Amino acid sequence: MYVISVIVDIDPEHIEDYKAAALLHAHNSKTQEPGCLVFDVFQSTERPDRFYLHECYVDKAAVTDVHQKAPYLAEFRQKIGGWVKAKRIEHWTSV
Repeated sequence: MYVISVIVDIDPEHIEDYKAAALLHAHNSKTQEPGCLVFDVFQSTERPDRFYLHECYVDKAAVTDVHQKAPYLAEFRQKIGGWVKAKRIEHWTSV
């Protein structure tokens, strides 16, 4: 399994916009990518402007060959670009 974790801080004025965009992106990924096993969106209970995306794929190819080439990923990135204040991405594999 290949896992991506994303922690992103959003401009407080765009929290609801980001939430809607992230949930749509998660839905698209889960329903249109057979290799996407999990795509959950979490919001911090302590910092409402901080979100955590938890993505699980069958393997790295499901990310590089499918997910990263999906048109809705480019649309999501373009839409949220101005709202993002900080972002941290980590990649994980099963042991």
